[in-house]
This record gives sequence, C-alpha cells and structure tokens, in this order.
Amino acid sequence: MTNDPASLLERLANFDGKSTTHLSQIAHEFHEQPRYVETLLAAMADERDEIQSGTTWLLKHALVKGHIAPDVVASELVRRVEVLTSWSAQLHICQCIAMIDFAPGEARSLGNWVQGFLAHDRPFLRAWSLDALVALAHRDPELEAAALAAVERAQTDPAASVRARARNLRLP
Repeated sequence: MTNDPASLLERLANFDGKSTTHLSQIAHEFHEQPRYVETLLAAMADERDEIQSGTTWLLKHALVKGHIAPDVVASELVRRVEVLTSWSAQLHICQCIAMIDFAPGEARSLGNWVQGFLAHDRPFLRAWSLDALVALAHRDPELEAAALAAVERAQTDPAASVRARARNLRLP
C-alpha cells in the first residue's frame, strides 16, 4: 500500500467512528507524507460524520505530537470549520484551538463559531467550546466579554464537566 493522499482517504473511509486505534495506525503510517495536512484539511468537508471525525482527530493528534506546526493550519481551519456537521469533529477542533496562535480576526471568526456550541446537547462539546472561546479571547480582546459571560453561565451548567472546565479557565 502506498502512502499517498488517495490511500489515506481509503483508510479513513474504513474508520468506524470509534476506534482510535485505527486512527493511531493511520497517523503513524501517514504523518510524514508531504500532503498529509492538506489531505486532512480537504477531507474535513466530507459529508460523512466518520470522515469528519477521523480527519479532525488526526489533525488534533498531529498538533499534540508536534508533527505539524500550529501556524500551518490556523487560516485553513478558520476557512473550513463551518462545513463540520459532526459533533465529534466540532469537539476535536475546539480541543485544538488553544494550541494554535490565531490572528485577532481569525480568533473573532472562530469565536463566533464556537459560541454556537455553548448550549449544545453534548456536555463535552459545551465544555470544550467554552475552553476554546476563552483561548480565543486571549488572542482578541473583542471576545473577552462573551468569554466572561459564557464562563459565568457555565458555572451553573447541569454537567459537572462543564462546571469543572469553567472553574479551571484563566480569563484574559
């Protein structure tokens, strides 16, 4: 099997939406390929939840492992997040935001996007969108008031994970 973009997409098509072992194997196999990041970013637009979830998990994994420089993906993520319909893909991007140094305009755009998840049904997405909003407020002062209000609301959230995240955030 070759490690070209088509092979990566073929492997992603076999992702069941759950097995991080499968995704770890893909990351190990492909992360050094020249078009790895570009292929993942393009695949985010796939309509299948499993592909969106898999590609964003792989992007997060690459950022955490230092396989890609955060500034490489900043502008592309801002351009592409609106297409994400999978809650797990949205979660993965929210988990990445604090690792990336967005320019103020990019931060503002993403801030508007993450605020849409502050009342999501899934507690982890609420918690991580709060985390992302606060991280973005550190990069763009225009988001500070929204971040402060969101943290205050989160302190009374029914989910313990959201309340815990709110307690542990450092506001700008």
